[in-house]
Amino acid sequence: MVQRFTEAARQAVMGAQDNARTLGHDAIGPEHLLLGLLCTDGIAAEVLTGQAFSIDLETARALVTEELGPGTGTRSERMPFTPEGKRALEAAQTTMESWEHDHIDTEHLLFGLLVEAPTPTQRILFSLHADPSRVQAELADRVWRGEPRERVFPAFGNPVERRAREIALRYAGATPSGRVPDSGDLLLGFFEVGHGIAARALAELGIRQDALREAVEKARREVGPDVRATEDESGGP
Repeated sequence: MVQRFTEAARQAVMGAQDNARTLGHDAIGPEHLLLGLLCTDGIAAEVLTGQAFSIDLETARALVTEELGPGTGTRSERMPFTPEGKRALEAAQTTMESWEHDHIDTEHLLFGLLVEAPTPTQRILFSLHADPSRVQAELADRVWRGEPRERVFPAFGNPVERRAREIALRYAGATPSGRVPDSGDLLLGFFEVGHGIAARALAELGIRQDALREAVEKARREVGPDVRATEDESGGP
């Protein structure tokens, strides 16, 4: 995987290691990758530090310290990644492949940090007034400006799945922020299709559409965004 990193992506990983070492941590997690991206020139830093979010490195580092606590680890030359850090890198590769790019750059790394929810990284972004779904939307807009919005999300295969995706795109795109769609939008999409395995299972449970929509909104408020690496601001799960 590392062979496909751009020089900027490599610098971001090195920056993550330096920040982990500075904080006394003995492994590189997604939180350190966030710091590494903030101190590396690239699309990710442009999005994070730009007008939309205005995140600065020192504030983010203080929040990482508050979230993870002060470290007492050894300062080895080469640090391993935490399981969460490894998953973030894998998500970056998945993003690169779904976008049909040849190399992993800072934008793919940033997308990879926002796959799992909720996470300490996402809590840190919320504390910085940077809703992760908005970060993904800004990032997708920066990368795909002028391109079809659906490009960020790979198409499903069968007609039921494709229709559910279209409905999910509509749900997310109808919000005031035009946020990145999430699994809740997709669940509502499968329900609205009215046939297929998911719709049949929900009907078997006696779930009504209005009740499902309220439950999805409640879950979204409680746990924050549930955004996959291949989603974009268009509302494409």
